[in-house]
Amino acid sequence: MKLSSRDTQTTTVFVLTGVAFLMAAVLSRQLWMAIFGSLYSPGAQGLVSPELAARTGAIENAINLTMYIMPSAFACLGVGLLVSGLLWYVLSTLGAWYGERHARKLQARLVYNDNPDAGDRTHHE
Repeated sequence: MKLSSRDTQTTTVFVLTGVAFLMAAVLSRQLWMAIFGSLYSPGAQGLVSPELAARTGAIENAINLTMYIMPSAFACLGVGLLVSGLLWYVLSTLGAWYGERHARKLQARLVYNDNPDAGDRTHHE
């Protein structure tokens, strides 16, 4: 049983894209945590100008939401693509197996129809 090259390529694209989204989730999480920490940590208050602190304080909730939503969205997309790739592979394998099985049954029927007595085991002379 051999999968078509299209099925193999589709599975590969889904899995690699899923891995890329999972890597993006990890990297964006680290990046946003670093940004949030540098702007709002107690030690950063002396390093950041009061004007910048006032501006970023107004959008602190939006940054906080973005810090969690973006990595979560990337992770969900990555897991979804990995599951889709796995399902594509499993269903393609089952389809190829069923196609071969069906072809063997059709071949057996054609052979039997050409020579009906060849498959009859109850016929005695």
